[in-house]
Amino acid sequence: MVVKLVQHEHGKGRVRMLKVTRTPEKHSVIQLEAEVLLEGALAASAYYEGDNGHVLPTDSVKNTVWVLAKKHEFASLEDFGVILAQHFRHQAPRHCTSIIFKV
Repeated sequence: MVVKLVQHEHGKGRVRMLKVTRTPEKHSVIQLEAEVLLEGALAASAYYEGDNGHVLPTDSVKNTVWVLAKKHEFASLEDFGVILAQHFRHQAPRHCTSIIFKV
């Protein structure tokens, strides 16, 4: 029997975040619970070879969400999703061929 890995994704679910933006005129609050999933062929080696060196740790994904939320201004959840996707594509291109961001 031959087993073939058809799809693989890794990341972090239930990342909770609250962003408060304060200006003299108003305070804005954005609250979200996100799931960030990364897909990549290199991460499949964790199953075939027992090497998880190409898998980003879940806490690293969670901490990245928090740091990017603090560092960037955004008006909507979609804008933040774009910020996350651009970050992972530029900073970890070997780890992911696609990014799934669910809120």
